[in-house]
Amino acid sequence: FVIGALAVCGLPALNGFVSEFLIYLSLFDTLKSDKGSAFAAAALAAPILAMIGALAVACFVKLFGAVFLGTPRSEHSRHAHESGLSMIGPMSVLAACCFAIGLAPTLVAPVLANAVSVWAPELGDVESRLMVLAPLDWISVMAIVLVSALAATSLLLWTRLRGSVVEKNSTWGCGFVAPTPRIQYTSSSF
Repeated sequence: FVIGALAVCGLPALNGFVSEFLIYLSLFDTLKSDKGSAFAAAALAAPILAMIGALAVACFVKLFGAVFLGTPRSEHSRHAHESGLSMIGPMSVLAACCFAIGLAPTLVAPVLANAVSVWAPELGDVESRLMVLAPLDWISVMAIVLVSALAATSLLLWTRLRGSVVEKNSTWGCGFVAPTPRIQYTSSSF
């Protein structure tokens, strides 16, 4: 869920970032080259797309906090457990695809270019135009650097915490030792 939510929000190293980056590049290219009605549409679409991204982040933070964090709200949810491999396997494949497209968009670009060529053959050589418009190689390099930095930071934190005493407590406790399900965050109280 988290990987899908991050991809929808358009965060780097995931497929949503690549697609939003391509949309932004095409909007900015339209702003640079056209002065007619397309200019007005692109000038309006770019900030709207940015606002939609910000709203998606807010929505998924709220959803994740209300659903996955805190103490169980019922006796049934208190005994919940992770699903089996038949459920986790397909989700893992989809999460891996989100990362694969985000880390190596140059592998997907020819497939997209072929689809565009079939849909709009009058555009000509779409693949070369896409490679000129979008620096997909640099997106891959920066995504790999980002993932490597996050992995190194995670490893460092894990090694520092491995020898430490870590207490588990409720997520939203804030020092209160007897929380009840009534004080949990919900969609209306977040």
